[in-house]
Amino acid sequence: MKRIYNFSAGPAMLPEEVLREAQEEMLDYRGCGMSVMEMSHRSKVYEEIIANAEKDLRTLLNVPNNYKILFIQGGGTQQFAMVPMNLVKNGVFDYILTGHWSKKAAEEAAMYGKVNVVATSADRNFSYMPDVSNLKLTENADYLYMCENETIGGSTMLPGTNRATDRFARLSYYINEATQTADPRRAVATVFSIMRNASVPIGIKIPGQPNIADTLWLTVSDQKNKVYYFQDTNSPSILWAKLNELDFKVGSGPRKLQLDGNPDVGGDQTRNFKPAALFKFLAPKD
Repeated sequence: MKRIYNFSAGPAMLPEEVLREAQEEMLDYRGCGMSVMEMSHRSKVYEEIIANAEKDLRTLLNVPNNYKILFIQGGGTQQFAMVPMNLVKNGVFDYILTGHWSKKAAEEAAMYGKVNVVATSADRNFSYMPDVSNLKLTENADYLYMCENETIGGSTMLPGTNRATDRFARLSYYINEATQTADPRRAVATVFSIMRNASVPIGIKIPGQPNIADTLWLTVSDQKNKVYYFQDTNSPSILWAKLNELDFKVGSGPRKLQLDGNPDVGGDQTRNFKPAALFKFLAPKD
């Protein structure tokens, strides 16, 4: 049998071993004498299934314990009605329209109250991201709606957290969108601006995620012009050294740029490298 690799936004391909396990358990789920589709949702067997599903989902998505996970019948379209039905208070809803799904969500919400479109790109068939920097939100709106998954048509806002996946999503987007230039000064400035957007700001911590730490240094290497740029993120200044003006000949001796105490130095520091002792590496412990 030829397997089709389906990566649709909705139902998509599953690992073959998962499908075979489901096939084997179709008539008898782990010795209980019936399939999952036949058992009571109040049975101990099913309670274990749903408890493990919630546990795995909470782990995968890093959902904190003060949030509840609801398993609700129906798909995303049903949620378009459930959101206003459950959150309605004043009967006024603010919506940002960026594509097919947000437009459909607004149409559904209009059945339960007044929908105010506070930003939209419908004028050009959702081919751009509307400006949301200064939204005029409705004072008594029950909620603000935006869609982060416009899978049919439209535009999606870049993820804004400091998780690695979000930061590298932004990085990929900006690298592709950045203007190419032969001006080395502008090119380096562009690279630094993209790196800052994908960095973790000073002092930002996430409880329970020690692997996310402040970005301490940013470096750019201009291979063509042999210039090395460096920024300590605790300083507002960028410094650089012209490598083709430094002496790298055998016997020239080590040199270093004195930055102890975080002095606010910036600009060309090529001539400020001073003779220094060799850096000593710590010996490995037995």
